[in-house]
Amino acid sequence: MQKILYLHGLESPPTGDRIDFLKESNEIYAPNIDYRSDNFFIKVPDSFQSNWEKNEAEYIEKLKKYITDAGYTGKNAGEILEFQVADGYAKYMVTNMRPLMLIHIPLGDAYEFQFAHLLTSKEVNNQLESAKRFNKFFLKK
Repeated sequence: MQKILYLHGLESPPTGDRIDFLKESNEIYAPNIDYRSDNFFIKVPDSFQSNWEKNEAEYIEKLKKYITDAGYTGKNAGEILEFQVADGYAKYMVTNMRPLMLIHIPLGDAYEFQFAHLLTSKEVNNQLESAKRFNKFFLKK
């Protein structure tokens, strides 16, 4: 049995013959989406505002809530991965570990890690554990 995320069209509901057919042999998540709502997209904050750090922290919290509301609550869900790129970082949020699912976080320069698609769950777990140990050691108060 596969898990399928079904995103309906702009003018159609998440119901009908297609959904019924897919439900016969799959687990379906078919949210009813109001694509025209101002709240549909989590707006990426403007990095040039004076309160950019606060705005970015709020964006990350909204993204965590979004993935939690979508049912992704497993190990490391909502954790942030960072990879050094040029003069900044490529940032990703862990959505799921098995199968591995990451969401690119387009903040700052919105760098992307060129090998993100090749990461394994084990590598992500090691990266997160390493970051926690680093922060524990260097960010002591």
